[in-house]
Amino acid sequence: MHTGCLTFRVARLLGATGFAVLRRLAFLLFVVALFLPLARAALVWYVRGTFDPVPPTERSAAAMRGLAVSAESTSEADAVRGAAANLRYRFDPHAVAVVVTNRGPAGAQGEFLPFLNLIRVQRSVVRLGRIPLQWTLAHEIGHYVDDRFMTDPARARFRSLRRIPPSLTWQAPSAEWSRRPNEDFAEVFATLAVPSAVIPPATAYGRVANAPALVTLLRRTGIVFGAPPRLVTLDYAAKRQVEQLRGALSEPLLAAPVLALVATYLLVGALPYAVTSWRSSIDAEGVPHESH
Repeated sequence: MHTGCLTFRVARLLGATGFAVLRRLAFLLFVVALFLPLARAALVWYVRGTFDPVPPTERSAAAMRGLAVSAESTSEADAVRGAAANLRYRFDPHAVAVVVTNRGPAGAQGEFLPFLNLIRVQRSVVRLGRIPLQWTLAHEIGHYVDDRFMTDPARARFRSLRRIPPSLTWQAPSAEWSRRPNEDFAEVFATLAVPSAVIPPATAYGRVANAPALVTLLRRTGIVFGAPPRLVTLDYAAKRQVEQLRGALSEPLLAAPVLALVATYLLVGALPYAVTSWRSSIDAEGVPHESH
C-alpha cells in the first residue's frame, strides 16, 4: 500500500468520524436542552406538587458566612455554607452550628443535637457533592425548626395532612425510622427546602401531594420559605439551565457515569460511519489484478 493511499484513507476516516461525532453531539445537546428542563420540572412537581419552571438563582457561600462550621478544610466549610445558602428556607446562620465529622450514629448521614443547636454531618456526605449534602443539611435543619417552632396543634395538623396514625407519639422511639412522625416532618421540610427536590421523602407516608397546605401551616408557625420564582424570561431560563447542568456535572456521583454514557453514545454512533468510510476508500482505489 502506498503512503499516499494510506494517508487518503486515514483522512477520510477521520473526516467521516468527526462529522458523525459532531452530528450526534448536536442532536444530544438539542435533546438535553429540551428534555432537561422538562424532566426537572416534572420531577419537582411529582415530589412536592409545585411547578418551578427553572432553578432559582445560585447564592454563594458568603451569604452564610455567619454559619459556624467546624471542618478539616476551608473547602469543606465552604461546601456546607454553599449548600445552606441555597436552601429555600432562609434561617438565621447564628441559630445553629455545623460540625463535619467522621463519627455519628450508625447508618446516619447527619444528626441534630437540640440542646446544643448543633448539626453533625458525616464527612462522607460532604465528599459526595452538593446534592446529597444539601438534602442531609435540610433534613437536620428540619429537626431544628421542629424543635424551635412547631407546637402541639401544629404537629397535630401536620399529622392530619400527612395521614400519620395518631397512635404514634411525635418522636416514636420504638417505631421504625420510616414511620416516626418527627422524621417524616424533617423529610417533608427537606423536600420543600431543597430548590430542586427530585426524590420524595424516604419515610412511609409518601410524596408531598399537598405542598401549599403544608407551606401555609409552616408559615403560621414562623417557618417561611423563600419567595416564588421570578418572572422567567428565555435568556434567564437558558442561563440557569446551563448553570445547573454545569453544576450537576461537577458532582462526583454524576460526572463520571454521565461522561461515560456520552462517550459510549458518540462512539457507537460514529463507528458505523468510520467502517463505511474505510471500506469505501478501499473500493475507490480499486482492487489490483495480477497479470499472467
